[in-house]
Amino acid sequence: MTETMFDKIWSAHVVVARDDGASLLWIDRHLVHDGSFHAFGMPDHAARPLRRPGLTLANGAAIAAFEAAERAGRAWAVPDAG
Repeated sequence: MTETMFDKIWSAHVVVARDDGASLLWIDRHLVHDGSFHAFGMPDHAARPLRRPGLTLANGAAIAAFEAAERAGRAWAVPDAG
């Protein structure tokens, strides 16, 4: 049977596969896209350093832009495509 792209990526990252179907995966990138306290504050608060900070990509700018617009009283709208 031909493997899908998902299957190939999954297989390449399996560290241990259990008999019950659960797998421990190696994750080589951390994508953090939540500007909340939980995403950025909790690891720091719990004194948990990032093991490999160069592999962590984060973006909290969308949250800041939304909050600034909210404070200015502007509503977000989707531009008319027509």
